[in-house]
Amino acid sequence: MTIDPATSRPSSRTLWGLFVAALAIRGAFLLVSDNNDGDAYARLMLARKLTEQTSWIASEIWLPVHFWIIATPYFLGATSEVWPRAITALAGAASVPAMALLTQRWFGSPAGVLAGVALLLSPLHIRFSILSVAEIFLMCFATVGLWGFVAHRDSGRTFHLAVGALAFNLACGQRMEAWILVAMLPLSLVFPRWLHGGERSLLLSTRVLSFTALSSVFMVLWSTYSWVTYGNPLHIATLNVGRVVTDQVYQSTSVPYVLAFWPLALLTGLNPLVTGVALLGVASALATGPQREAAAAFVAMLFVYYVQNARSAMITDARYSLFLATLLLPSLATGLTRLTARLPTLRRSFAPAVVAASAAWLVVVWGAAESDAGLATAKMSSISPRPLYEADVRTVNDWLRGQADVDAVLVGPFVDVLTRYGPWLSLFEMWKPRPCIDVVKHGQNAAELLGRHAVVHQVTDVAEPTAVGATPERVFQAGPYLVYRWANPTIDTRCGS
Repeated sequence: MTIDPATSRPSSRTLWGLFVAALAIRGAFLLVSDNNDGDAYARLMLARKLTEQTSWIASEIWLPVHFWIIATPYFLGATSEVWPRAITALAGAASVPAMALLTQRWFGSPAGVLAGVALLLSPLHIRFSILSVAEIFLMCFATVGLWGFVAHRDSGRTFHLAVGALAFNLACGQRMEAWILVAMLPLSLVFPRWLHGGERSLLLSTRVLSFTALSSVFMVLWSTYSWVTYGNPLHIATLNVGRVVTDQVYQSTSVPYVLAFWPLALLTGLNPLVTGVALLGVASALATGPQREAAAAFVAMLFVYYVQNARSAMITDARYSLFLATLLLPSLATGLTRLTARLPTLRRSFAPAVVAASAAWLVVVWGAAESDAGLATAKMSSISPRPLYEADVRTVNDWLRGQADVDAVLVGPFVDVLTRYGPWLSLFEMWKPRPCIDVVKHGQNAAELLGRHAVVHQVTDVAEPTAVGATPERVFQAGPYLVYRWANPTIDTRCGS
């Protein structure tokens, strides 16, 4: 592969082909997967609440733009969680041609297409493209923002300035990694020749600083709001540090694990060949140039991640590596160029090998996640393109869904206080109206909840649930989860009728 940034961008047919292929793959996995990862369900609940409240802030601990986007279907009258996940799939699919365009700006059209294909087949990217989390929107908007920045710096076109700055503002409203990236943009003025082969000039300074200023609008407005409301312009970051310190995952994480985590997350989340060649490209670019911008951005952000880990401000979670992948993938071109320069016989076969390896790795990760391979299954499940809830939870849901007399469903209480209610609610809401689902937690009297419905099926891990004036019948069990049937003869009306 020859690096030539002057080559024309990928054709519209190619870009649309990447988008359609990415959307088809993500749509297929969306239909057979669950909304299972991290704060996915919690974000859905907060997005729904936006339609019921006058405030435009959904949460004190998360930035608001992601909620505004995924709440759109609810404002339009939709109720299913499928619609916010479908919007996420669209953003995931759009980030694939965006990656191709960004990489082309640095390294030429063939390099852009290859980076796009590698992202298209990434199991980690597919996984988070079908969940209601913010990372894919961050990745998509940040990629478009970087493309707009490089294009505007080189051409000065207003279109690139407008699109890029808008995208960066949207990215900054998702997660604070984008804030750091925007703050790094003026560095292209400090080391222009070393980073991108440019020369200092008034024109270059005007373009870079105007782009940075327009990209910072959300940061300025949100910091002002936080300062006025909470007395701290970085209120969310401060809360996050306190939350992470008390997180059991963080408390049990060792230093060697943290050091190895991000490289391994990239190796498995993309695939070993793509990540290895891209890391070679980063090292080669930093050592010999001439285009060091992509490599320097990746190394700088990786350093920030380690600093955040050290100061207890960030947990090690595979989904956060998606932002690193945004900055790493363009260097795939540099790595391939270095390899084929040393091994010219591989020049024709290396790009097809990358595509084949990406497709094969997607199948390997998916298969391993759904096998019974112990540790390998546990690790691959966290990056599988098909996120699923616990098998026993799905078994209970499938059984209940097949019963003709299920009127209302009561979830809880659970002996294990760490048991999450989100998976149950997420699955039940796919076939039951939300008013027909209640939650009972430790210390809460279930009698009032049971008294609202004619027939209630209660899911719990408590051996003998009690409620005043009612006698339960155990009707099903899967693993530790028990299903009881409560009948209330004083009520004739069925839930939702």
